[in-house]
Amino acid sequence: MKRLLPELRAWNQAHGSPFIYVTEASVDLADDAQLLADLVGCNFQWVFLGIETPSVESLRETLKYQNTKRPLVESVHRIQRAGLLVYGGFIVGFDADREDIFDRQIEFIRAAAIPNALIGVLVAFPGTPLYKRMQQTGRLRTSDVWHGAETGYTNIVTVLPRRTLLAGYRRLLATTYTPHEYFARAFDALARFPKPGSAAERLRRIGWLASLFLDVAVRGRTRRDRGSLLTRVRVLRKIIGELPAAYRREALSFLWAVLRRCPDQLARALPTIFMGIHYYRFTFEHVIPDLDQRLAEMEDEPDRVASVA
Repeated sequence: MKRLLPELRAWNQAHGSPFIYVTEASVDLADDAQLLADLVGCNFQWVFLGIETPSVESLRETLKYQNTKRPLVESVHRIQRAGLLVYGGFIVGFDADREDIFDRQIEFIRAAAIPNALIGVLVAFPGTPLYKRMQQTGRLRTSDVWHGAETGYTNIVTVLPRRTLLAGYRRLLATTYTPHEYFARAFDALARFPKPGSAAERLRRIGWLASLFLDVAVRGRTRRDRGSLLTRVRVLRKIIGELPAAYRREALSFLWAVLRRCPDQLARALPTIFMGIHYYRFTFEHVIPDLDQRLAEMEDEPDRVASVA
């Protein structure tokens, strides 16, 4: 990577910086200040980290030892201060998880200021060591297929009772993706980003990012409609006007906070709003109703709970 990035930066400059980039890394990226600076210098905008859980016992269970050797919240903040937005992957349902894991996940995601928290229940995929272990110990739920929406959220018999796991997962999602929680984390992250070194660089970066993201916002419109910046702003205003009222209030409050406190991050605020629409609608229109239905169906279902020595 350190050999590639200077070449990529030169290519970007020679071609007018036509792209932004994203990547995935382990959390020990936070320890390499030069690599972080090189990524930001090449227009990398965000990085996905497999954080998984704030539980050290569960991290050891999943062999993510690099996540146990450093304060995870501070590691995320260090990456944000370098200028990269952090996406985080989180999992509940490990054998070491207890009933407090849902509150611990909520508190961690909030403290780390990770707007884009991708949260799932542990699933054993065929061909993995976890699948083999669950198979050998009789803990595969053979009534559930492993793929798609038919998994029942997990295909293993967990230590946490299944109803407890799904009810906690529901609360974790419903809390994390309320508009207030989402935009509070987003603002906290953006406010931590470094300021451009000069006014000229600040204006250049705002203009470049704003143009790029406004173009993304109106993608799918006719070429004529996408012609002028004024037209694109009108389209953006129309999109915001069509948002659900509760979401729109928080989105506008977020925009105003960014304008007052870190206006150079305004262009990043726009994709944050659009991404948040997906999280908000998918969570509250699809996942939460599905979880409610499953929990209702489980009321009279005896719970099978794994026993782990």
